[in-house]
Amino acid sequence: MDLPVDLDALEKTTRKREFDDGLMDYAIGVIFLVLSLLAWFLFSPGGLRWYALALTNYHTLTMVGLLGLAALVITGPIGLRRLIEYLRISTIWKDSGFIKPLNRQTSWPLTVLSVAVALGMILYASWLMTVGKINVDSVLRTLVSSSGIATGIIYIGIGVSLNLRRYLTLGLAGVMISTLILFLTVSFSIAWLILGITWALLLFVSGTCALQHLLSLEKESPSE
Repeated sequence: MDLPVDLDALEKTTRKREFDDGLMDYAIGVIFLVLSLLAWFLFSPGGLRWYALALTNYHTLTMVGLLGLAALVITGPIGLRRLIEYLRISTIWKDSGFIKPLNRQTSWPLTVLSVAVALGMILYASWLMTVGKINVDSVLRTLVSSSGIATGIIYIGIGVSLNLRRYLTLGLAGVMISTLILFLTVSFSIAWLILGITWALLLFVSGTCALQHLLSLEKESPSE
C-alpha cells in the first residue's frame, strides 16, 4: 500500500536544497559588496566630482559607460545564478539529482512586510527632519539602514519558513548591525560601504558554514 506523502514537508525539503550548500550566500554577498562599493564611490565627494567632470568633458562616452554599468548590474545576478547551477550540476548535485530552484523564495506577505518597514522608517525620518528633530544626513543614513533591516527581515522569514537556524542568526545579526548605522555619524557614501561590507561578511560566513557542513556530511556517507 502506498504511504501518504506530506506535500508541505516535501516542498520545504526541496526548497532547502537551494540553500544547503551556501553558494547562494556567496553570490548575494558578492552582489551586496559590489553594489555598496558603487554606491560608496558614486555618492562620495570624489565620485561626484569625477561624474560631473566626465559628464561635462565626455558626455556621450560617460552615458554609454553608465548604461553598460546598469546592464552589468542587471545581468550580473543572472550570470551568478547560472554559474551556481553549473557548479551544482557538475559537483555537488552530480550523484543526487538536480532541482530547479523557485524564482522567488519569499512569500508575498514577507516581501510586503519588509518593504513596509523600510518605507515606514524613511517616512518617519523624513517627518522628523521637517519638524527639525534630525538633519538630512540622518535621513540618508535611515535610507541605508532601512535597506539592511528589510534584508534582515527577509532572511528571518526564510529561516522561519524553512527551519534554517543559520538564516535566523544571519537575519537577526543583519538587522542589529543595520540599525547601528542610524546612530553613526558617517556620510551617506560611508554608510553604504559599511552596510555592504557588513552584509557581505555575514553572508560569506553563513555560506562557509553551510558548505563545510555539507562537505562533512558527504565525507561521512561513503564510510557508512
